[in-house]
Amino acid sequence: MTVTAMDPDQIHLMAINANQKAESMQGHMSQLVTAVRGAEWQSRAREESVNNLGDLIKVSAKSIQAVCLTVRTAEHEADQWKVFANRLSGSFHHLDGISNSFLLK
Repeated sequence: MTVTAMDPDQIHLMAINANQKAESMQGHMSQLVTAVRGAEWQSRAREESVNNLGDLIKVSAKSIQAVCLTVRTAEHEADQWKVFANRLSGSFHHLDGISNSFLLK
């Protein structure tokens, strides 16, 4: 039997942290692009560096998107878990009358 345990609040904190890191990474990549493109240097090596950086930016953007998708998935699962847990720990008073009617017969 598989036991599933989750603390939705911890998942949401992880999501906030991961989103902040992803945004920070995007900011750093933008700064890097600005620094490389703004460098005063003309050569074939510079053009190759700019092209390689462009490829790196594309890969990084896809990685950041993957992180954000994973975070959204985890948050969605945590929200579902919270709803499910609330249903299990909720009030079952509406069943009291039914069970009593079976017991009395």
